[in-house]
Amino acid sequence: MLEGAYLHVRCCAQTLNIMVQDGMKIIHEGIKKIRELLNHIDSSPSRIQAFNQIAMVNGLPTKRGIALDIPNSWNSTFKMVREALTYKVVLNSYANQNAKISPNEQDWIKAQSICGFHKTFEEATKVISSDRKPTSYMFFPLILSIKDALDNPAWQTSMVLEELGAAMKIKFEKIILVNLLGTSIPFGGQDYALL
Repeated sequence: MLEGAYLHVRCCAQTLNIMVQDGMKIIHEGIKKIRELLNHIDSSPSRIQAFNQIAMVNGLPTKRGIALDIPNSWNSTFKMVREALTYKVVLNSYANQNAKISPNEQDWIKAQSICGFHKTFEEATKVISSDRKPTSYMFFPLILSIKDALDNPAWQTSMVLEELGAAMKIKFEKIILVNLLGTSIPFGGQDYALL
């Protein structure tokens, strides 16, 4: 059917991106500290060498360079934070030795809390971003899965995840249910009208 040209839901990946970015705002300050520290280390070979020495002492692999993010791309931020969590001890030690600001323990806890949840969204983004096959048939089941996850308190095991879920649910209601589906849908005790 037209070589699948109209079966690919291109905006769904962007919609997921916007929704997750909104949720990421709850740890914005922690991410900013991680980004600035990693940027500082990555800006000089001698700093990377110092970082690697601390990594070796702590039994972690050395790095040729540090994975930095593109701030408006949540999945690159997710990868940066995930790697930073692996090197948390190294980053804290480097910051202490070089009088740099590092994330505090609360920032690290928040980052750890959201990483598992965002892994699921990263996988969903990869699936619906496929450019080799139609993905429109995946759209509605994916939307239902996201709605179910946001409604399910079982994954909201901390205050951070509760905040994340609330922020993402608001964006979900606004973008998915109203703007994309363009229909009246009962959600959270409210009916969203036709556009």
